Amino acid sequence: MGDKMKREFSTALFLSAFVLTLLIFIAGFIFGIFYTETINTHLIDKTQDISGSLNVLQFALLLENESFCDMTSYIIPRLEEESWKIGERLQYLEEQGKTDPQLKNTYFEYEYRDMLIVRKAIEECNYPTKQLIYFYTNEPGKCPKCHDQGFELSKAREKLKEMNISLRVYSFDGLLPGLGEYLAQRYNVTSFPTLIYENKSYGYMSAEEVIALVRG
Repeated sequence: MGDKMKREFSTALFLSAFVLTLLIFIAGFIFGIFYTETINTHLIDKTQDISGSLNVLQFALLLENESFCDMTSYIIPRLEEESWKIGERLQYLEEQGKTDPQLKNTYFEYEYRDMLIVRKAIEECNYPTKQLIYFYTNEPGKCPKCHDQGFELSKAREKLKEMNISLRVYSFDGLLPGLGEYLAQRYNVTSFPTLIYENKSYGYMSAEEVIALVRG
């Protein structure tokens, strides 16, 4: 009788532990989905917010060159820091496999508009910055060096900043249907990573090589 009660107690304890573990797993899974969706939604909202500042610059550009140039020195630096932070968060989510095409395409569309407006500021207002386009992909086996390339670009950007040289890096997933794929085809990108600087194409580069390239 005692052995039977012990077995029943052990079985009940095992089942209770199993159910508790399962509930914790399910709760964690649901929280993970909710947390990821919340981050994605936040990044989309943040991207749309800074896109509003681009609209202001676009409008100024249409009106008159002088207003546009006056505004670039105030708006563009703020946009650069905000967009870089969003890009870093997006990269983190990509590495975790927790981002979605809508978020990436929304950010890429913002980046492209930013790139065109800053290019205009460089041409029309002598705005002091350099531009580099970075094509990558998260598809398995397609770009084993993309993670390292992103790290090297971040390091180069920070070191250049210490030299009072501004480098704006625009990153696009070249295999994602949409703007990223279109731009990769436009720039004849056939492998990853690919860097575009002053209309010339380069493969993987260390931070030191990027710095030497930008400094000329």
